[in-house]
Amino acid sequence: MNLTDKINELGISQIYNYVMETNPSSDLPYHNNFHLGQVCKFALLGADYYQLSDNDKKLLAISALFHDYNHTGSGKNDDINIENAINAFIEFNNQDIKKFKSFLTEDESNKVIDLIKATRYPYMTDPKTLLQQILRDSDFLQGMFCEDYINKIVMAIAKENGIPPKVMLQNQSGLLNSIKFCTKWANDMHQEGLPTILSKVESALKS
Repeated sequence: MNLTDKINELGISQIYNYVMETNPSSDLPYHNNFHLGQVCKFALLGADYYQLSDNDKKLLAISALFHDYNHTGSGKNDDINIENAINAFIEFNNQDIKKFKSFLTEDESNKVIDLIKATRYPYMTDPKTLLQQILRDSDFLQGMFCEDYINKIVMAIAKENGIPPKVMLQNQSGLLNSIKFCTKWANDMHQEGLPTILSKVESALKS
């Protein structure tokens, strides 16, 4: 999937550009613009799998783009990160309606806020809707399919959280084998990608 093409098809290129240009945490090792784009891409892949409507795809994409906006770079209190993301979305959504083609209704805005809340980690509650399930699954799943998994995912998260790189690597096998996704789509993709990722982790531990 070409994310730019999908963003244009959904008519939300202005929103994508807004996030990419204004996100204060764009330079973080992991919770950066690349992460936002990848979660958005995988959320749309999940939406295609379940043949969701274009409006649902739009809401998923917007939620993914904002879900870690203005991240603190720390996983110690994700409530702060969720609050930052929601506030950023609300601020955007309250701007002049003429500036953005995809300005959301109150009901749509509330759905986006609930979607962002569903990505809080560690998880406190189960996602209530399929859209929430897809977004939560995409938040983790996208990392497994990153070409440079060791550096862009494992080492980047370790750096943000102050975890020794070797310890982070040693924990990968247990994490990757134990993760349970909400959707069949994500579970199937996880099983497909797991051998490759475990091989990369094993090689990194030996180096």
